[in-house]
Amino acid sequence: MNPDYPDGIYVASRASVPDRVAMWKRFQASGVKINSSWINEAGQGETLNYTHLWERITDEIACSQALVLYAEPDDFPLKGALVEVGAALGLGRPVVACLPGVQVEPRNCRPVGSWLAHPLVRHIDSIQEAVDVAVTLRPEEFLPKEMIDKILYRYDRTDLALKRMVTATFVNRTVSAEYRLVKVGKARAEMLTALDEFRNQVLNLSPEGLEVNSILSMFDDVVVPHMESLWG
Repeated sequence: MNPDYPDGIYVASRASVPDRVAMWKRFQASGVKINSSWINEAGQGETLNYTHLWERITDEIACSQALVLYAEPDDFPLKGALVEVGAALGLGRPVVACLPGVQVEPRNCRPVGSWLAHPLVRHIDSIQEAVDVAVTLRPEEFLPKEMIDKILYRYDRTDLALKRMVTATFVNRTVSAEYRLVKVGKARAEMLTALDEFRNQVLNLSPEGLEVNSILSMFDDVVVPHMESLWG
C-alpha cells in the first residue's frame, strides 16, 4: 500500500459486534478491496499489541481512498471508529457514513457528532450503496492526477508528513467548494473557473512557497469571493 496513491477503502464500526465483522468480510469476499486489518483480529484477546494496531490503522487509512463508517442505534457511543474518522478527514480522505435507523438530531448531529457536516462526509443509509460510492471516491474525482503528482513530488520522501498536510489542505479546500457548489446547483461555471484559477496558482508556487498558509491565502483571495456571492 502506498499513501501517495491510495487504493481500496477503510471500514470502521464497532469491533465487538460479530455481525459487523462478518459484514465487512462478505464485502471483502465479493471483491471489495478493504484495507482494514482489524477485521481479522476483532475477537476477544486476538489483538496482541494495541500500539502496533493503531500504527497499522493510521497507515491503512492513509493508503485508502475513502473510509466507510457503519453504526446502528445500539452501537453508540462509538469510540475507536470516531478516531478513525478523524484520521481520515485529517488526511483529506472522503468519509461515507452509513447509519441505518440512527436518529440524527438536525442541529448538532447527535449522537454521531457535528463532523457529519464536514464537506468530505457523505451520509448514506444503505450499506451496499455506501460501499459502492466509497470505492469510486478518489482524489482524481476532484483534482486531475497530474496536479496531485506535482504537489506530492515537490518534496523529497523525507518530508512525507509535510506533503500529506499540504495535499490534505489543497484537497480539503477544493472539495469543500465543489461539494457546496453541487448542493447549490447554480453559478457552476463561474465557481469552476475560480477553482481552476486557484489550482493553477498553487501549481505555480515555488517549492519554498508551497505551504499550507500560502494555499489558504490563495483560496481566500480567489475562491471565497465567489462563495460569498453564492452563499453569503
